[in-house]
Amino acid sequence: MLYAQGLLTLLIPLSVCLIEPARKRQLMVLPFLVLGAALTLYMLWVLVMFPTAIYVKGHSVVYTNSTTSHLWMALLCVIATCGALFLSGYRYIIVLGAVNLAGVLLTIWLKQYAFTSVWCAYAAVNARYIRIKIRPILKVSCSAKYRLKEPTSRRSCQIVMPAPARR
Repeated sequence: MLYAQGLLTLLIPLSVCLIEPARKRQLMVLPFLVLGAALTLYMLWVLVMFPTAIYVKGHSVVYTNSTTSHLWMALLCVIATCGALFLSGYRYIIVLGAVNLAGVLLTIWLKQYAFTSVWCAYAAVNARYIRIKIRPILKVSCSAKYRLKEPTSRRSCQIVMPAPARR
């Protein structure tokens, strides 16, 4: 729950900001990163300071907290996470943003009362998209330049993202 309602709003915009090579794109994502950081601090404080009720309803786990269980809070979280994805220069990350937004809307429509648990299940399905579509695009290049000097040293690896699609 700390991840879904606390850290996710920071990690998604931060990830998008870090993978963007162009400074212009990083600056475009910055407001979403600031919003995500503010939401993360607030949500973590609320989750630690106020009680959260957890119960089962309609085959779903329901998390209720008097402070975080508001529609405006969910909307700000969606804006911070999906907004950052839509501003990426990588087409497949923009698609991920669209898939996430569709999932949020579907989750709210189907089971608004169990948003957090249903959203987590949806996120697991979304992880398959990342595994199938995004991971093969990453090229991992490793160099073993230290191998001869010290047999116990690790290889240095670097993840190289392909150039973003021009729009």
